[in-house]
Amino acid sequence: SNQQGYPRAVTHYNGRIIYGGNKLNPDTIWASQTYDLFQMTKEDIDHSLTATGTISDNFVATLTSNQFSQINWIKNNGGRLICGTSEVEYTITGVSGGALGRSTTDAPAIIVSQETSYGSVNTQVPLAGSRPLFVQKGGQIIRDFFYNRDVQGYISNDITVLSEHFRRKSAETFDAASMGTIKQLAYQKADDEIM
Repeated sequence: SNQQGYPRAVTHYNGRIIYGGNKLNPDTIWASQTYDLFQMTKEDIDHSLTATGTISDNFVATLTSNQFSQINWIKNNGGRLICGTSEVEYTITGVSGGALGRSTTDAPAIIVSQETSYGSVNTQVPLAGSRPLFVQKGGQIIRDFFYNRDVQGYISNDITVLSEHFRRKSAETFDAASMGTIKQLAYQKADDEIM
């Protein structure tokens, strides 16, 4: 709404539509009922905050962090919901790898885990293969985000170092004054992969 603001991010996830962050609740996600994308009335949302239900019911979740963190993007990535905020990157999963949703008991049915803390800007997040690419806070660096078995967790690499020309305003100069900010990303899959 005009008073609360509109979602900054949206994705489709396992039969749900998931919205993330508005002006009033910048660190909150709202998920529709499974396979009923329009089942998100205010009464349903209020009920989901105070009652148990079924795993397919709509739900609300607030990401917790030690600092203010506004949701900038949400992505379905290989069955996991990943989320980038102004300060932190998260994974959002169901309990024991199960489905996201409301609990049928008093136990939580959603686990929100902080994975990295680079922060991001509000841009679309394309997939390069199976890796999401996001623009780091400040708009100067492009990062990937993926699970690494060696560290048993998510990591994020600076891929801008592979192509510093992404950020240059001019092909002739390469200094701090010539650096621009990245406004949007696009990824071409066919023939030669191009960012």
